Amino acid sequence: MEKTQALPIKEMEGVATSSENKESRTFRAKWSEEIETSGGFTEVPNLIMEHLGELQITASEFLTLTAILSHKWGKNQPWPSNKTISLRTNCTPRTVRKHVESLEKKGILKRVQGIRKSNVYDLSALKLKLEGFAKNNPRPGQKESSAGLKSTGSEGSTLTPKEDTLEEDSIIKHNNNSSAAYKANEVKFLELINEYTKRNLRVLPNEAKETLRIFSLEEIEKALQVATVDPWHKDKLQELNVKYLSRASTIDSLLSRNLTGQAHRALRLKELHDANMAKQAELAGKQGAGLRRNSNKNAIF
Repeated sequence: MEKTQALPIKEMEGVATSSENKESRTFRAKWSEEIETSGGFTEVPNLIMEHLGELQITASEFLTLTAILSHKWGKNQPWPSNKTISLRTNCTPRTVRKHVESLEKKGILKRVQGIRKSNVYDLSALKLKLEGFAKNNPRPGQKESSAGLKSTGSEGSTLTPKEDTLEEDSIIKHNNNSSAAYKANEVKFLELINEYTKRNLRVLPNEAKETLRIFSLEEIEKALQVATVDPWHKDKLQELNVKYLSRASTIDSLLSRNLTGQAHRALRLKELHDANMAKQAELAGKQGAGLRRNSNKNAIF
């Protein structure tokens, strides 16, 4: 009987070995630098998918929940607008509301009225449910790992969820993108912050890096324009913490605001004023150049 060749541990178990660099397990290595810097990524615990039946979450509700989780960038609870969730899930706002109401009845999340129009989605109950699953059920593959492969960083070790989360968090906070285009966007973002807040900052806060991964410069500028006419923001722009203004959640909130007719007119007037000022500056430059030429001619004669 012909003997079959044993597969290496890596191929047999599908786990990482010590010969692999940690970089190979990052989001960028799995996908690409362009995808990471352009669209970012969403952290969704695998325990949710592994226990969808017990949580009684339908496939469409899971999509809505994932869209909400895509706005959870730290310890704070997410608060995307209904319109934003609708755009990300390709569902109507009415369908999104039904999904959210169902998830709330099932004890997955809780809607809390925020300071702004958007709801804050409290996910504390979901976290407790997942922690319960984690304690009662060993991680898939954990028994096999403990039987023959010790998770101590030696050959055949696996990356725990906690280590994976910390590693991806470190990418967001500490990764310096070498792309020239990305650096140019950082400079432009800083110029926009200085322009609309009347400041002279030289360094962007860390919050701005995540914002640039999610929103385009056009969207960021539009949000800052909205802030100049929004009743709550317009009189505080020069006093608000720049970290707050640079956060993706702030930009998302400003973009999703339903401005009143008066605010729309104010924003339009500001755009017209800025365009008029630019034309006047251009005309003054031409006039100044003409005066200099005439002055030079007179000096010659």
